[in-house]
Amino acid sequence: MTAFEVLRNTVADVYGLNRTLLLGKATYRKHSVPRQALYTAAVEALGLSWPVVGRLTDRDRSSVRKGHIRHMERLKSDPLQRLQMRKILGTYTARMCAR
Repeated sequence: MTAFEVLRNTVADVYGLNRTLLLGKATYRKHSVPRQALYTAAVEALGLSWPVVGRLTDRDRSSVRKGHIRHMERLKSDPLQRLQMRKILGTYTARMCAR
């Protein structure tokens, strides 16, 4: 399993979604916020570019860029989202160390 797949599964678990819902086309907030968190974690923690994340999530580069920027803005103003991101990164780190 690649680092991105571990991260994707971690985000899905933290938000209580399955992979299909996380990467699906639904625009409901309960699906788009976790998807944007995945974009942000992939770019910030894994160092992947927007085009690479787009290919891995079957999205256009500009969609990933917009979601990443939107989620970074949300992290500045929403303590719950900051807590969720810490949980994602902590769980991801633990899973990678356990491999």
